[in-house]
Amino acid sequence: MTVEISNERVAYVLKYDLGEVEGETADLRCTNPENLEDVSTRDGIENDGNAIVSFPADYHGETEVVITGSDGGEDTGTIEV
Repeated sequence: MTVEISNERVAYVLKYDLGEVEGETADLRCTNPENLEDVSTRDGIENDGNAIVSFPADYHGETEVVITGSDGGEDTGTIEV
């Protein structure tokens, strides 16, 4: 196996409200509001109030974020990438 660094994607840490997102895990969806296309998705992340998400390196603009807990609740927001 060969492990190497790639600059095809850029990673960010998102912080969200643990009081809103319930459960041990959470699902994260980032959507481009202009065309409703999925930009980045993570399922089953540890629900600790932080999420690492990556975007294509050439993606720039607004992104709608929805984080849904495995036991219910969600936190939403809009970020600029």
